[in-house]
Amino acid sequence: MKEIGGYFGLELPSGDHFHTSALRLNSGRGALEYIARSKNLKKVHVPIFTCSAIIEQLEKLGVEIKLYRINESLEFEVQDFDKNDSIIYTNYFGLKNEFIRSISSKFKCLIIDNAQAFFAEPIVGIDTLYSPRKFFGVPDGGYLFTDNSLDIYLESDFSASRADHLFERIDSNAMQGFEQFLRNELAISNQPLKKMSNLTDSLLRSINYQKARISRNENFNFFHKTLSNVNELANVIDIVTIDGPMVYPLLNRNGRLRETLIENNIFIPTYWPNVLDSTMPNDWEYYLSSKLVPLPVDQRYTLTDLDRVLSVVKSCLK
Repeated sequence: MKEIGGYFGLELPSGDHFHTSALRLNSGRGALEYIARSKNLKKVHVPIFTCSAIIEQLEKLGVEIKLYRINESLEFEVQDFDKNDSIIYTNYFGLKNEFIRSISSKFKCLIIDNAQAFFAEPIVGIDTLYSPRKFFGVPDGGYLFTDNSLDIYLESDFSASRADHLFERIDSNAMQGFEQFLRNELAISNQPLKKMSNLTDSLLRSINYQKARISRNENFNFFHKTLSNVNELANVIDIVTIDGPMVYPLLNRNGRLRETLIENNIFIPTYWPNVLDSTMPNDWEYYLSSKLVPLPVDQRYTLTDLDRVLSVVKSCLK
C-alpha cells in the first residue's frame, strides 16, 4: 500500500532506464551469476586482462576458468577457440563494438561484459551484462540481456546503507568519501543475487542519458585530437564509432604520468591490480595494466576541466 504523508524523501526526476528491456539486478556480479546458473556453466574462457570481480564470481560458483590472452588490438584470436566454447569477452573501454559484432555469430556461448560500455547496444541472442555504477552515481545495480531464465524467486536488494559515499562526495569531497566507497565495493562483492533495489532503480530513472552520452563523446574527442600522437592505443580507436565511452584510454611508457595526475587531484584507476599479480613484466597484459592511464571523460566535466587534465599530461610527457 502506498504511504501518504510523513517526511519527504529525495525528489528525483522520474524517467526511464536506458536499457528498458534488460533484467534489472543488484550488480554486474549478479548478472554474471544469473548467466552462469541459468546456462549451467561448467567451464568458461576468460581474458587475463579482466577485473578480479569476474574471476572471483566464477570461482565462487565453481566454474572452471581457462584464461586467454588478448592481442594489441584488445581482441582474442578467433582461431584459438572452438565454436562450442564458452567465452567471456570484455568490451574494453567501449571500443570493441565492431569486433563483438564480427564474432557474435561464430560462438554458441559468447558472454559480453559491457561493464565498460554502458551505451553499447546488446546483440540479440548474446548474453550481455552491464554495471551502471561504472558510469553514474549509483550505489550498485546491474543490467542483463539473456534468453535464459532462472526459475528462482529474487528478492529486491536494499541499497540505502551502501549509498553514504555518494552523499559524502556532495557534502565534502571524494577523499572524504573514499573509505565508504571501498566499504561499499566490498559489501557488493558479498551480496547474493537479488533484484535491483528501489533506490538504485529510482536513481537510474532520473538520469539524462542523452546528455551524458553527448558529453562523453565530446570529451573523448577532445583528448583524442590532442593525445593520439602519444597514445599507443590510437590505432585501436575508431573515432567514428565511439559512443558514450567510459574513459579515454591513454597508453604511454611514461612511468610518472599516473602519479603526477593523482598528485594534482586527478584520480586515475588501475585496470586492474589483479592483472599485475597474475602476469609477468614482459607480458602484454602486464604492460597494459601498468602503463594504461584512463583519463576521465564523463558527464561531470567540461572542456575547462579537461584543459586542466591535459596541461598536467603534457607537462609530464614533454
